Amino acid sequence: MPCISLRRLGQLLHEAPAILLAIHQHPDADAIGSALGLAAGLRQAGKAVTLGCPDPVPERYRFLPGWQEVRQQVKPAALALVLDLNDPRRLHAVEQAVQASEQVAVLDHHPGAPDWPALMHIRTTAAATAVLVFQLLRVMKLPLTSEMATCLYCGLGGDTGFFTFQNTGAEALAVAARLVEAGAEPYEIHRLSAAALPLSSLRLRGRALISARSEYDGRLVYAMLRLEDFRETGAGPEETEGVVDELKSVAGGEVFVLFKQAAEHDWRISLRSDSLDVGQVARDLGGGGHAVASGCSLLGAEETVIQTVLHRLCALWS
Repeated sequence: MPCISLRRLGQLLHEAPAILLAIHQHPDADAIGSALGLAAGLRQAGKAVTLGCPDPVPERYRFLPGWQEVRQQVKPAALALVLDLNDPRRLHAVEQAVQASEQVAVLDHHPGAPDWPALMHIRTTAAATAVLVFQLLRVMKLPLTSEMATCLYCGLGGDTGFFTFQNTGAEALAVAARLVEAGAEPYEIHRLSAAALPLSSLRLRGRALISARSEYDGRLVYAMLRLEDFRETGAGPEETEGVVDELKSVAGGEVFVLFKQAAEHDWRISLRSDSLDVGQVARDLGGGGHAVASGCSLLGAEETVIQTVLHRLCALWS
């Protein structure tokens, strides 16, 4: 896992005649905002840039400039830069194009990088990959347009809960201020990406909240979203973003879990905590993420999956 500086990464981007920017499946605000913001900067510098993601851009982020450029089918490039993840398995449909590129680099803020022979710039103290992209653009001396600022502010806002999560620090607020100075509009970005939800999303959240249960004297709170919940509310899988954070309002809770059924025996699990390392539990189960915000996928019957996850989480208090 060779590590490189932002300056060296900037040089590679300057030298590459064609660049592929790749982001993970089920893209969130940080992945999309970081990729769109960087792509706009590189194109401004005359670079040929392709954006690859295994899934379409969720509806809530389709106000971001350039979102239509994201493709599910892409080709290898002189340089493939993977943003907001350090595990190639989450690239799915675009992994082959990334791995076949002449050079592969990673820009990310998640811990637990696997043994992947890519050039890595990973800083886990950054609140979002959007912060690293902002710094990279400065290193490359690329001017920040209002469109780029809008994308990066959305990414930073998404990963900090619009500056309410624990990872909100002086650096994140300073970067946010620079993005606002460059033209990002905080109210509109929050409204469009996080506050103005379709009715189907609200109904889905209601289903999750109604299902909420607690264990271990109320310290662990979990909820379920089954296939029928998606079918009956008309919501899609992308509309689960932020639902697990709703559970954090339960008084006395320390760990919060959302089980999302993707197929009959296929489950996506989101883990959150304000004080305990749920990230290690996610990694033990084949997933990843941050210490206080992570996730994984498991195959199995509903009760088996629930008990597997709860058993692992129980060890956090031992």
